[in-house]
Amino acid sequence: MARELRVKFLGVRGSYPVASKIFLKFGGNTASVLIETPHIFVIFDAGTGIVNIPSMIKNSSLPIILLFSHLHLDHIIGYPFFTSQLKPSSDFYVAGPNFPSDFFKFMVDTFKSPIYPISWGQIKSPKMIFALDGGESLIIYKGRVSLEERRDFEHSDRKVIISSLRSDAHPEDGILIYSIRYNGKKIVYATDVEWKGRLDRKTKNFMKGCDLLIHDAQYTPEEYNSKSSSTKGFGHSTYVKSCEVAKEVEAKNLILFHHDPTHNDSIIEEIEKEAKKIYPNTIAAYEGMEIRV
Repeated sequence: MARELRVKFLGVRGSYPVASKIFLKFGGNTASVLIETPHIFVIFDAGTGIVNIPSMIKNSSLPIILLFSHLHLDHIIGYPFFTSQLKPSSDFYVAGPNFPSDFFKFMVDTFKSPIYPISWGQIKSPKMIFALDGGESLIIYKGRVSLEERRDFEHSDRKVIISSLRSDAHPEDGILIYSIRYNGKKIVYATDVEWKGRLDRKTKNFMKGCDLLIHDAQYTPEEYNSKSSSTKGFGHSTYVKSCEVAKEVEAKNLILFHHDPTHNDSIIEEIEKEAKKIYPNTIAAYEGMEIRV
């Protein structure tokens, strides 16, 4: 069994999905990332891209855990369509922020009539739901998922360690940033973040030295600083800020993520080109992209 992390991008857009020939290269689905480990499938967010995952993992008996960064519509809308495709025998876990309201209640209340025709009780139910306040770790060992109230665990090739950090970098309700560690490798998922200046010590330490930083890069500096239509306060970063964060935390590689739905392929290509001038090991995420860590 390969001791590596395989990262697959199934949805890379923010806000809402798009479909047109001008978006074909980078794709139009909203946020969803699959990480395949030897012990479990880890999924970050359930945007529209998640509906493609069940067919990719149908022949595996590995457990599955879905992690929500926050509960805005573009990150949850694919959830019921994903669960409806899972095998009845699948060991399926869900984790997400227990803020600004009760996580379990939110999930049950959201996916029912008139929003969705099938009730929570009729769709594939998780084996366990973890409501996270930020600061906890989920330990995957011998097919079991357990919750620990700390993050200071050593790397191991026998355990997958998923840690959470609550951040106020997404206005109003906050967000969870995640790291996944396995066999000496570390991936950080930090979408929907808008930093005010440099990172605080806790956030910097959480991200520091990661092999792969998946970071929000929704805006250009011009969009962010526009006097007529500024996007400041919306809870998202520019590609320049993403590069600055990558430098600050000494990330080995940076993935620009959560592309603005108005950005066509040409715009994102230009963003990637400019970002590489700041941080050479940068790639703009596109649907179907696979990276091995």
